Amino acid sequence: MIQGAQTDFIHILKKYKKSKRYSQLQELHIQCIVDELKGEIKEENFNKFFDILQSSLSTIGSFKFLVLCHKLIYQLQQEFASRFIQNKLIPGDDTDKSRLAIYYYNFLFKLCENFDYYKEVIEFIETDNIVKFLKYELIVQIQILYPLAQMLQELSQVVKLLDYLLCRESPLLLQLGTCILKDFCVIYNFLSTAMQELQIFILKVPVKEAKVLYQVYQITIQMTKCMKRLQQLKLYSNFKQPHYFIITIELNKKIELHMLNSIKLSNIEISI
Repeated sequence: MIQGAQTDFIHILKKYKKSKRYSQLQELHIQCIVDELKGEIKEENFNKFFDILQSSLSTIGSFKFLVLCHKLIYQLQQEFASRFIQNKLIPGDDTDKSRLAIYYYNFLFKLCENFDYYKEVIEFIETDNIVKFLKYELIVQIQILYPLAQMLQELSQVVKLLDYLLCRESPLLLQLGTCILKDFCVIYNFLSTAMQELQIFILKVPVKEAKVLYQVYQITIQMTKCMKRLQQLKLYSNFKQPHYFIITIELNKKIELHMLNSIKLSNIEISI
């Protein structure tokens, strides 16, 4: 897009700022900038992109722009992820839709922070090679699983609020729901499959590692409930059956008792 046309766009945006067309014009403006992100003046274009994105977060168009960010994370990968982290944004007012935007933004931020881990998980899933992951040292496995569990927990907030808002049958919210589903399923399936094999190590490793692994274990249980709720929504009916995390009652009792005793013991040691 040539410089003159870019200036014209800014003039039109100012002219229509209070009109119903403002959001549409913003979206078109952002798309023009996105087309330029791979050009010679990347720094200037990225700055423009995030300036307009910030202003959009207080409008109904915020979801469109966040979905666009979601796609750009995969298209431009680490370059865009780094820019997203650098440009910390502040979403709009405290309404149902604004909270959804905040939750979604927070998930995207965590995704960008842990993009290397996420890419590795995608590779494991696409090659169906969980065996390779399970050959890593436990400390490395935990370093990958913990941020992924936090990321999934953040995304579940989007899912819960989206579930509530979907009853309004908004095409925009349906698009958002479809966009986030892939990530939720991919991360959940990996977490569930990995923890099915690793949960027994909570009973065997030192307390420090056991505590982190136990947190991942608890999040996996919580996310299983969320995943089951997702399957009940018609929006998600075309996706494959998830790899549900199976809890063995006997093992779960051992894990809970072990962690309770470990925490008590560590508290005693600290007081001494």
